[in-house]
Amino acid sequence: MRITPAGESGVAVCVADPAGEPVLTVASLVGRPVTAEQIQRPSGRTGGAARPYRVEWTPVRAAAAAHDTGRWAVLGGGGGLFAANDLPVFADVAALGEAVGSGAIAPPEVVVYECPSPRSGDVPADVRAVAGQVLHVLQQWIADKRLAGGRLAVVTCNATSAAGDIALAQAPVWGLVRAAQAETPGRFLIVDVDGRAETWARLADAVACEEPETAVRAGEVLAPRLAPAEAGAGGAVPAFKPEETVLVTGGTGGVGAAIARHLADAHGVRRLLLTSRRGPDAPGAAELRDELAGRGVEVTVAACDAGDRDAVAALLDGLPPECALRGVVHAAGVADGGLVGSMTPARLDAVFAPKADAAWHLHELTRRRGIDLAMFVLVSSAGGMVMAAGQANYAAANVFLDALAAHRGAAGLPAVSMAWGLWNGTGMAGWMADADLLRLRRQGLPPIPVDDALPLFDMALAAGEPVLAPLLVDMAALRARTDETPALLRGLAPRARRRAAAPGRADAGALRRELAALAEDEQERRLLDVVLGHAAVLLGHDGTTALDPERGFLEAGFDSLTAMELRTALGQATGLDLPPMVVFDSGDPANLARRLLGELTAAGTGEVSAAGAGPAVPGGAPGGGGPGSWAACSGTRCGPGG
Repeated sequence: MRITPAGESGVAVCVADPAGEPVLTVASLVGRPVTAEQIQRPSGRTGGAARPYRVEWTPVRAAAAAHDTGRWAVLGGGGGLFAANDLPVFADVAALGEAVGSGAIAPPEVVVYECPSPRSGDVPADVRAVAGQVLHVLQQWIADKRLAGGRLAVVTCNATSAAGDIALAQAPVWGLVRAAQAETPGRFLIVDVDGRAETWARLADAVACEEPETAVRAGEVLAPRLAPAEAGAGGAVPAFKPEETVLVTGGTGGVGAAIARHLADAHGVRRLLLTSRRGPDAPGAAELRDELAGRGVEVTVAACDAGDRDAVAALLDGLPPECALRGVVHAAGVADGGLVGSMTPARLDAVFAPKADAAWHLHELTRRRGIDLAMFVLVSSAGGMVMAAGQANYAAANVFLDALAAHRGAAGLPAVSMAWGLWNGTGMAGWMADADLLRLRRQGLPPIPVDDALPLFDMALAAGEPVLAPLLVDMAALRARTDETPALLRGLAPRARRRAAAPGRADAGALRRELAALAEDEQERRLLDVVLGHAAVLLGHDGTTALDPERGFLEAGFDSLTAMELRTALGQATGLDLPPMVVFDSGDPANLARRLLGELTAAGTGEVSAAGAGPAVPGGAPGGGGPGSWAACSGTRCGPGG
């Protein structure tokens, strides 16, 4: 390539192939100056950009015949919003399953479950009560094969940012349901209503509009989309006087420590109160304190369980009057991942306490004491929005943080919840397995370099929004996704959206026709190729040569999430309703291929048949479902938040 000056400010370009033949000539190429903000703005082409995104609620239209509720049922006592709609009501999922199993009713296409709404005045207790009940319902629904052809519509009331003020106790349900949607595609949807009289009619529209999550407001159905937030739209980043203190919970951890350094360097904070469970005994705490002290910062490192209200109260009361608290950054939290089916109330509590409870205590106690805060930052996670699979409890806790920030904003209090993607090399990314990081990159959400994350912190502070998602979005990878793109991401890469049912049926039909033309030993080899091909993609291999068909899945690097993804992909490819543990129960790819062949043969009454006369696929299985069904999704969305 040869570049030569052309005119006052341009260049001429000539490009040749290895033989010296010209393949491209440009007579004049002129550049123009750009700002850093323009570089950070997504181009819509390949690659991606790190920036804050906001949630916008966009009107959506329902499909035809949206009001047909002939095969609907209701779970619970039949009261609440749907008391007068003459639908069969069942006490719980088990009772509904028994009715279907006995033939008393046909399997319902949609089952409506209205979330409980306790108002005890104890917000952490109410959050646990609702989350525990909803988790139980989700687990029952996943486990009951008699209901595999239907969808559970979980209904909340004023639990999202589409509401003026948010029902905090119900908000975490959105994180739980998003995890269930990602882990068992096509079986769940969630709708947030405003409680108006016309809610019921519009709920039918919401169910029919091919959106996994919607809100009904003033008779209109809305779907959430992430959109770029305008930098600096809300005003200047707060400034701090030398005597004013900023509290950082989780301040000795990777993300908390990085933010503490940034507050000192970029915001001039001279007094920092850093807390963690172990305080000065936490790994790296002494070194961090000395490092910040060398920058002229007075640092106190304290042991404080932020999930303990009394401990937080004592911490606040212990601040000297001359060191007024002016900023809070809540970065504490733990992760205890697992699929929805394995989640327990104890595991909910273990994650809620340091994340959700602590955020509430900081909000309530600073407000009760009349502390005049200039900044209240909640370090949330995009795991609550678009990366919830395998992290139901963590997703739910982070959605609570987002809701609390919106609640404070509605009350005129400073707040921003930053729903971060992973920070590269620190926080959760520091201990995640390679398969988890690969999954996120494949989904278009790679980790954010720390040097990019800190400017995003400032952009989010200045944006004037209560909830923002600072993300690095790889637009090319997002468009290349072969699974169902999460609803929140569809506005960023519209071409990446996949209709839920069609690809699964088409893929299964093509494979069954191919198998029908093969001898039995060739059928098994073909199915082994299918298993190895999907496994290679999930493990990040360029091809299947690195995989031994007789090497165990665990030994090869599979975990519960990659096993779930493989099961989903194989269900789509074959049209079979595969059990949740089929991957690990089979042991290795060779045994799994033999099992698939056996099930296809049994379902096809003695032979693997073509799609036109193939095995009957339950409506809830991948590749199944009738017109308007969401039973088949073309993949799964995985990866914990950061």
